[in-house]
Parts: sequence; C-alpha cells; structure tokens
Amino acid sequence: MDKIKKVIKAVIPVAALAVPFLAFGALPPVVIPGDAPVTVTKVLSIIQDVLDYLVVFGVVIGAIFVIYGGLVYMTARGDSKRADEAKLHIKHGFIGIVVVVGVYAIIATANYLVGSFQSGGI
Repeated sequence: MDKIKKVIKAVIPVAALAVPFLAFGALPPVVIPGDAPVTVTKVLSIIQDVLDYLVVFGVVIGAIFVIYGGLVYMTARGDSKRADEAKLHIKHGFIGIVVVVGVYAIIATANYLVGSFQSGGI
C-alpha cells in the first residue's frame, strides 16, 4: 500500500502540470492584426479567445481536485477525517467547475448581445 501512495504522490503533480498544456493545444491561436483599426468586434474576439483558454484551465483544475479527492477517499481506509477531507475536495472541485462554466455562459451571452447590437440585430 505504501508503494501505491508513493506512485500516486509522484504521478498526480506530473499529470496536473501536463494536462493543461495538452488541453491548450486544441484551442486556436490568438491572432491580433497589426495595422487594422481596432473595433468592438475585434476586442470581443480577443476577450473570447482568452476566455476560452481560462475556461479550459479552470475546468481542468476542477477536475484535478475531483480526481485527487477521489483518490484520497479511496485510500482513506476507514479514516473518517481523511474521508471528510476527500469529500470536501470533491465538492469544491465540482463547485469550481460550475462557477467557471457559469461565468463562461454569462460572458458568452453578453458577447452575443453586444455582437447582435453591433450588427443591427435584436
């Protein structure tokens, strides 16, 4: 059992550092034109690109908290203090994911509304 704990303690930090880089590789690069005038649409596009990166990062961190809490819960072996600590990690991970996705939804809605006003819609 001690071997498993040592392996878990070594693998979790490495995975925590590697996962965001793998997720960021799937997003399109941010492109800022050089001589073109800055418009509200371009600013909103840049904000949306940055927001996409931050949402991926936040969800990955929340998932890491949930996974860590699950591992601690499985290795608690009847220790109620560790089990309670693990449940808190799981709960906080899910709360973090919900908050990140909620903020993304609010900002995406505001971005849509501002874009619609710019183009004459709504």
